[in-house]
Amino acid sequence: MLFITLPYTMSGGTDSGLGTALALLRVFRIVRIFRLVVILNKIKRTRESANMMRQKAKFKRQGSPVERVIDILSNIKRKSESGAERENISFMMDVIISGDLYTVSMSGGGQAGSQDASYSTFLRDGGAKDSGGTKKQLRGLSVSKKGKKGGEQQQVVDLDGDHPQGEGGRAAPERDLRSKLSPELVWVETTLKKEEVVAALRKVDSWDFNVFDLDKASGNHPIVMLVLTYVMELDLDKSLPIDYNNLIRFLLAIEAGYKDVPFHNVVHAADVTHGTAYFITRAAVAKCVSPLDQYCMILGAAMHDFEHPGYNNAFLVASRAEVAILYNDSSVLENFHISSSFKVMLRDEKTNPFAGFDKDQYNEARATMVHCILGTDMKFHFDHLTKFKTRMGAGAFDEPDKKDVQLLLAMCMHAADVSNPAKRWDLSSEWACRVMEEFFLQGEQEKKLSLPVSPFMDRDKTDIGKCQAGFITILIKPFFEEWCNFLGPDCKGIFTNVEENIKTWAEQAEAALGERAEKIHKCQPWGEPPTGVSETPELDGDRKSVSFKR
Repeated sequence: MLFITLPYTMSGGTDSGLGTALALLRVFRIVRIFRLVVILNKIKRTRESANMMRQKAKFKRQGSPVERVIDILSNIKRKSESGAERENISFMMDVIISGDLYTVSMSGGGQAGSQDASYSTFLRDGGAKDSGGTKKQLRGLSVSKKGKKGGEQQQVVDLDGDHPQGEGGRAAPERDLRSKLSPELVWVETTLKKEEVVAALRKVDSWDFNVFDLDKASGNHPIVMLVLTYVMELDLDKSLPIDYNNLIRFLLAIEAGYKDVPFHNVVHAADVTHGTAYFITRAAVAKCVSPLDQYCMILGAAMHDFEHPGYNNAFLVASRAEVAILYNDSSVLENFHISSSFKVMLRDEKTNPFAGFDKDQYNEARATMVHCILGTDMKFHFDHLTKFKTRMGAGAFDEPDKKDVQLLLAMCMHAADVSNPAKRWDLSSEWACRVMEEFFLQGEQEKKLSLPVSPFMDRDKTDIGKCQAGFITILIKPFFEEWCNFLGPDCKGIFTNVEENIKTWAEQAEAALGERAEKIHKCQPWGEPPTGVSETPELDGDRKSVSFKR
């Protein structure tokens, strides 16, 4: 401005000269604004480029496929003439770089409506919340453990009565175990051949297998009976150097470590062992796995909740329990179960079920067991599902590589762990009662410690029917729909169970449990375990319902 006006004033310019000067000034201003816009755009592009390079640098590894994918997408984006296409490519790049490719949003008004926020909280890091700075903490969680014989109250569901051989059942595999066992372990072989145990195991190949019957018949040793049965039935002892004495001692120690809690007890561990074995022996999975995979999966399922305290990860984190501090609030229980089990395994050569295996076999088995047990953390639920759908859509399981096999095995164990809603109503409702009672006990403990009560764990406010219906609809149904489609037509009935159980909970709510729902809410003893089935038809008339005798 000074450059224009000074010559004008010094020369005594006219009004026309002043107009010219003002016009030049306006032009100058426009040029400055244009230059500023250009500079700002250049800075913006530079920042975007630098930001992209910083993000890419996070994945800068030798042979990193993420870096290659980003480069390809960047080239496509630069050449694209469509604004919508460039926007879609930018979205893909952002999702890949952020690491949120397999993240599922639970917002958006699902079928459970207002329950979505609670289920989102339940899934997030196992439902962990900020403790809010509370000074109260648990320094050594311990649950009083009753004796295995007579003291533990088992809720036995007798769905099928006696199963004569020849009516869809099977005989126990024949093996001369007695000659292979130390004298102090011969009783295991005797128990395995007891008439009641043989009868309970006749449906072990069926999804309708009743683990409660086996627990009762075996004198609270369902894990030992199941694992031995699978080892013999799958001929694992013929392809692997299995020492039966070591295996049995290990399994007995694992059984003894499960606590007397309503849900995460030895019966649940046996149930997950059965479910895992069932899935790994389906044709779609069996063709992909080795005998070593089968052995470590069966053992891993038996171990997967070892010494579970009856409280979830959220509680352990919020209460600042020592075990949460030890594992830095990350998959606390899952890390604890693995570590504690392997300590039992390696503390004495006589309790090592991998004694005689070579180093490579042990390392491979341990890696698989760690991977799959960590995968039972519910925070990985949708991660499993979306990765599985992606790989299945790509045809990866036709000729799977090692990573695809690991994903399949993790799916098997996780599916078995959350399979209660996929069982027929008699079994499913039994497990629902148990898990809700364990939830309510945690809720009471949270109140005592002045912690926020976790979702679905307030005995006075939670509707069991709505909780179960929402849980199955939001989490279980989508998972088992994909899983059962992959396993094939033989597993169609599993998904049918899921749909029927949703219908039962939606139509009958807590009334589906009868007086037992009231007892759970009032924290009253459930009475004697159910001992038989009534002839009262279910909703569709196809199944029998449990007769809860008091």
